[in-house]
Amino acid sequence: MKTLKAIFENSFKICSEDLEKIPEKTVVYIVGSFKPPHAGHYNMAKEYAKHADKIFVLVDNPKSRLKKMSNEKTITPEDSVKIWKIFFEDFDSDVETDVDVLRKSGGYSENQFEKISELAEKEAENVGKLNVIIGISDKDLEKASDQFKDVFNSLKNKENIEIRDPASTAIKSEKLEKNGKMIKETEIREHPDDMNMLRHAMPNELTDEHFVQIYKILNPDKN
Repeated sequence: MKTLKAIFENSFKICSEDLEKIPEKTVVYIVGSFKPPHAGHYNMAKEYAKHADKIFVLVDNPKSRLKKMSNEKTITPEDSVKIWKIFFEDFDSDVETDVDVLRKSGGYSENQFEKISELAEKEAENVGKLNVIIGISDKDLEKASDQFKDVFNSLKNKENIEIRDPASTAIKSEKLEKNGKMIKETEIREHPDDMNMLRHAMPNELTDEHFVQIYKILNPDKN
C-alpha cells in the first residue's frame, strides 16, 4: 500500500505536469472610437498579431461624441463593429480575433480600462499565464499613461497575469501609414461617397466585395 507521502508526491507531480501543459497566452486589447475604422487601425492590429494569440477590439461608445458625416449619416459604435468584423474576415493572420462595444450605462460608455481588466481576468482563468498588451501607437502613449496605471493597479496582484509595459509595445506611427501617409478619419467623414479616396483609406487586404459592404455601411442612402 502506498504511503500518504508517496500518494501526495505522485499527485503533486501529476498536477505540476498538467499545469505545464496549460498554455501561455498573449492578448492585445485595442480601444478606440474608430469613426470609422480604416487601414491605420487594421495595420495596428496586424502588427500586434505578429506577437499575440488574440486581438480584442473594444469600440468606445461616447454618446455625446458620435460623429456625423457630410452625408448626414452618423457613425455609430455598431457601424464600427460591423466594419471591424469585415476587416477580420480578410485579416492576414491566424490569430483569434474579437470585437465588441463598450456598453452604455446611464448614457455613458463603460470605462475602457475597467473593461480590459474584467476581460483579462476572465481570459486568465483558462491559461497558465496571460500576457496583457494595451494596443496603442507611440504618438498616443503619453496622454494615456495615467489610464495605463489604472489597469496595472487592478491586475498587478493577479498571479498569472502580466501587463506588458506600453512603452515597449506601442506601435510606431509609421507602421500605421498606407503608402507613406497617415489615414485621416476626418477625410473619410467629409467625403464618405468618394470611392477612390475610401478605397485608399481601407486595408490593402480588403476584397472588393468587402469594400462594397463598407461603402454601403457609410453610405446607406446609396444602397
